[in-house]
Amino acid sequence: MIGWRSGALDAGLILMITASVVYLRRVGMPRPPIGRFTSGDIAVMSIMLIVLPLAYLRLPAVAVSAVFGVVLFTAAQTALAPLVGSLSAAGLAALPIAAEIAAKLTGQAQVMLIVNDVLIVVAVVGIVNLWAQTGMSAAHVTGLAAVLTCYDIGATWLGTLTAQFLNKVLTEPFLPMLAVVKDGQIGGFGLGDCLVLVMWPLVLFRAFGKRPAWIGAIIGLTVAVLIEFAYKDHWVGSYAVIPTMAIVGPLIILQYLVWRRRLGREQRTAEWRAGTGRAAPDQVGPLVERALAARADTWGGAPGEYLAVAGGKIVAAAETPGAARHAARLLGSDAVPVVVHGSLIGPGENAAV
Repeated sequence: MIGWRSGALDAGLILMITASVVYLRRVGMPRPPIGRFTSGDIAVMSIMLIVLPLAYLRLPAVAVSAVFGVVLFTAAQTALAPLVGSLSAAGLAALPIAAEIAAKLTGQAQVMLIVNDVLIVVAVVGIVNLWAQTGMSAAHVTGLAAVLTCYDIGATWLGTLTAQFLNKVLTEPFLPMLAVVKDGQIGGFGLGDCLVLVMWPLVLFRAFGKRPAWIGAIIGLTVAVLIEFAYKDHWVGSYAVIPTMAIVGPLIILQYLVWRRRLGREQRTAEWRAGTGRAAPDQVGPLVERALAARADTWGGAPGEYLAVAGGKIVAAAETPGAARHAARLLGSDAVPVVVHGSLIGPGENAAV
C-alpha cells in the first residue's frame, strides 16, 4: 500500500467485498474448460507472481500498461457476461478501457484514475468469483497468502522491486491499483492486495459460513485502515510503500487454523450451492434448482432437455449440453458426465448408457 488515509479507499474495499459476496450468492459463472483449482494451480500462480514483476521492469511502460489493460478487460468481461451476455459484456468492458486511453491522451490524470478504480472494482469482483466458483478453497487462499507474505517482505520491505514497479506505471493507464489522488500524491492498494482482501471473506463465507466471513472481512478492513493511519499520523514517510500482505498474510493463516479446528472440513462449492451444508436453500441458483429437480435414477420429463448422465444415473439437466455439464459439476459430480438428449430416454426408463 502507498499513500495516506482516505475514506474513498475504505469505501472501495467495502464495495468490492460486498459486491463479491452478493455476486457469489446470486450469479453462477460458467466454469472454464480448465476444470477446478488444485494445489498445483496455486504453486504455478505463486511462481508467476514472483517472476512477472521482474519481467515487467524490463519492458517499456506502455507495454506493461497494455498487459494490464488486457487483464482488466478480460476480468471485467468475465464478471459482466453472466449478467448481460458475452457480446454485451465485451462492449461494456471496452467502454472504461477506451475512456482511460482517451483520458491519458488528453492529460486528464484524475479522470483516468477514477475510471481505473471503477474498472478495478468490477475486475476484482469477476476474478475472485471465478476463483471461488471454480473451487479455490480457504486452504488454497491460505497457501497463497503465505507465499505473498514472503514475497511482499522481500520485494517491498527488504528490497526495492515494488517501488521500482510503481515508479514505472504510476502515470500510465490501467494502473494495477485501487488508487486516489490528493494534492498531487497517489495513494492506494495494489491489485494483489485487493484480490486477497476480497477473496478471503468470500471463501470463508462459502467454506465456513457467515460468521467467519464477517470476522475475516473486519480483520482485513481493520488492517487496511491502520495502514492508512500510519501515513496520516506520519509513522512512515509519505512516499513509503508498506507491504500489506506481510501483515494480512499471517492473520489469514491464523484465521484458517482457528476455523478449521473449530468447524472441521471446508464446505464444498457443490454442497454450498445445493443447500446441503451451511448455506440456506434459498441461496440455490436457478440452474442448480433445475438440476436438483432432475437428479433421479429415472427421467420422466418432456423431450428437449439435455441430460448429464454419470454412473448410470441422471445427475443434472439443462437447456443446452454445456449447461448440463456445468450443472453436474456444481452438484459435485466427480465423474465426467455423458450428455444426451431427453428424447433418447423415455419416461420411466433407466438412464444407464
